[in-house]
Amino acid sequence: MNHWLDQFSPQTARKVGIGLLIISCMTWPMALLVPFISLPVSDVFKAGAIAVFLVLGEVTFASSLLLLGRNFMKEVMALIKVTGSQSASFFVGAGFVIWLLATIFVRLAGQYLFVPGDTWLTIAAFAGLTVLLPLLLYSLYRFKNVDDNEQVKAAVLFALPGMVLDAGTVLFFQDVFPNLSPDANVVFAAWLFWGYAIGLLTGFVRKQPIW
Repeated sequence: MNHWLDQFSPQTARKVGIGLLIISCMTWPMALLVPFISLPVSDVFKAGAIAVFLVLGEVTFASSLLLLGRNFMKEVMALIKVTGSQSASFFVGAGFVIWLLATIFVRLAGQYLFVPGDTWLTIAAFAGLTVLLPLLLYSLYRFKNVDDNEQVKAAVLFALPGMVLDAGTVLFFQDVFPNLSPDANVVFAAWLFWGYAIGLLTGFVRKQPIW
């Protein structure tokens, strides 16, 4: 069944497999961004583009698994595995949900928060992340009984979906957030970086009894 794989040397198979895996990971954000991008095409075309991205993602992912093999995937899972009762999927899923909720919030009400030239609102936006994000993450760590030595991995897994997807929201800022002033893109990008920095920092600062 896998006779075509014999045409690749182990080194070539690994390189091609990693390349296909990267392409697969890129197709999902692209599929999510298509509805928000202003293009001179019909909705039917956009729906078709989403389907193409999803199918391409599935095909490239399956092909990468065949080329990389089970041992490679075990190595990857060993690197990101959170021991105990936790699972990598929980923190990745939680990160995606929080990213989605935050994106919807900014899309609906961001114009009241990201106002160019309003210093106090900018300070409030940054201060809000500084307080709320650690509260959320430390609560998740405690909920899943994350060991101190595993907090870094959990924090990275939580931040990863948003960091990947927000590359698209920043790149297509005016299309994703037409309710925001174009001049707010710098403040918004800085706010994102600040949030991810705070989130990752919780991986290094151990849980305290007050949490």
